[in-house]
Amino acid sequence: MPTVYECPSCGKKLKIPDDLLGKTVRCSDCAGTFLAERPRSAAPLQPPSLRGHDDDEFNERQSRRVPFRDSDGRMPHRGVLVMIFGIVSIVMIVFSGGACAGGTVHGSIVIGSVPCAAIGLVLGILSWIWGSKDLSFMRAGVMDPSGHGMTLAGYVCGIIGTVVNALTLVMSCVALVLALLFGAVFAGSWCCLLS
Repeated sequence: MPTVYECPSCGKKLKIPDDLLGKTVRCSDCAGTFLAERPRSAAPLQPPSLRGHDDDEFNERQSRRVPFRDSDGRMPHRGVLVMIFGIVSIVMIVFSGGACAGGTVHGSIVIGSVPCAAIGLVLGILSWIWGSKDLSFMRAGVMDPSGHGMTLAGYVCGIIGTVVNALTLVMSCVALVLALLFGAVFAGSWCCLLS
């Protein structure tokens, strides 16, 4: 029966047949070699980042994988970026005319509100996703918690911006279609009157 091993270089779980026990085997992912021995204890396997490695190749690979870490080994926060995206998402609500504002009355306002609402929607979704992910990293202690306030503010602004910009985009598209229909009916009626 094959035994499951974890590659000490990349952490991939490999199934090694019993006839290769005691021999050097090569990982199919990273091409690293290690000695396949029967596990001595039933201790749970830890991810490579928690094991003590003195291997220079492993440290170099880890530094390429996550290039920015502070002295404690935590990722830096991106709270400023999340907050800027969230705030710009809310500002785009104003430029697009808002979901319930008079942006649907005049055709040129409707046409101008569609791109603004689309930009605000994209930025709101990004700040919502990044903020949620970063807040969970901060709770887990993997990311620098000093940007918690900015990340939380950007996350909340992203949620608000996403919802309102989505409503604005839908209402603007509906108003644009209605304006085109009424314009066609109006032009058709004038053509009938003139002929």
